[in-house]
Amino acid sequence: MPNPTVTGPSQIQGPETVKQNQDGSREVSRTTYNFTTNGNQITNTSIVTTTNHFNSSNVQTGTTTTTTTPVEEEPGSTQEETPPVDTPLGPLPKLYERKYPDGLVGIWNEKKEQLKQSQLFSLPSQLLPTGVSGGSCPSWTIPLDMAGFHDWGMADLTVPCWVYDVLKAIVLIGAAILARALIFGG
Repeated sequence: MPNPTVTGPSQIQGPETVKQNQDGSREVSRTTYNFTTNGNQITNTSIVTTTNHFNSSNVQTGTTTTTTTPVEEEPGSTQEETPPVDTPLGPLPKLYERKYPDGLVGIWNEKKEQLKQSQLFSLPSQLLPTGVSGGSCPSWTIPLDMAGFHDWGMADLTVPCWVYDVLKAIVLIGAAILARALIFGG
């Protein structure tokens, strides 16, 4: 990529400042910055400050011009600034002391044996049925005798076992939908 070339004005005028004196006279100053461009470098060649003096009748009594040349630093001769250094904080106060230094794991390990011996821990084993070796689908029968008038025997109302599996699935899905509605709303 070629080197860029800088172009622009050779001087820039600063704002005009007015100083009002106690005797009614005033001074109007303006600073002009002169530049030269060479390729991609801009060099400030001079700073010219012009001050016009006016008396109390607003008649110009004189002009003062001050020219200064800015001092350019040579490349590589810049003074390195020392980086700022933080002061140490000193001792910090202890804001709180942990009641359980090991957290939840420490509490669980400490209280696990007490929990195993409580009635709450033994509740699931008490609620489970004992002595049941297996199960079967229920069967219902209805007696069809008419108060001694006529006896037609017993009617068997046994429902196929797969119906109970379908009912169980419907109940579980309904419970899941209700739980979702209760928790999340809607």
